Amino acid sequence: MKVRKTMKIGVETQHVVSLTRHVYALEAWCSQCGEQRQMIHPEEAASRAGVSLRAIYRLVEARQLHFIETPEGLVLICPNSITQARDFP
Repeated sequence: MKVRKTMKIGVETQHVVSLTRHVYALEAWCSQCGEQRQMIHPEEAASRAGVSLRAIYRLVEARQLHFIETPEGLVLICPNSITQARDFP
């Protein structure tokens, strides 16, 4: 009679996910407020307002949010205008 030997091999893996939230801000003059403000990136504005990034860009295009555009084409939003905006799509 033959004896069978079996071997079990187990593999354990571990995944680590690291999420980093960057807040892009720049001190700039808000011409609509008439004062120096800490302008924020549209993603941060969407997070603060609890709306989608698309909704933020709609409000920017409708001129319902105060914003500046840098020479590089970056849009920065005045956080004061987020609290003043009433109609979030």
